Amino acid sequence: MTPEKAAERIRKFGVENTFWGCDFPMWSHTDEIANFFALGFSEEENRMILSENFKRFYDIDA
Repeated sequence: MTPEKAAERIRKFGVENTFWGCDFPMWSHTDEIANFFALGFSEEENRMILSENFKRFYDIDA
């Protein structure tokens, strides 16, 4: 998927409804996180996608 298509889909479904993950060891997690940051979301949106949404979904207080 192109970066543009990925960003479009995330925006369509909502940053607040998105988790980030990678298929390690199939792909390099360091490459995939770099690809994620290249999508151009704000720092707050990145934080939501990378951790806050997961914690909210699973009711984790940490």
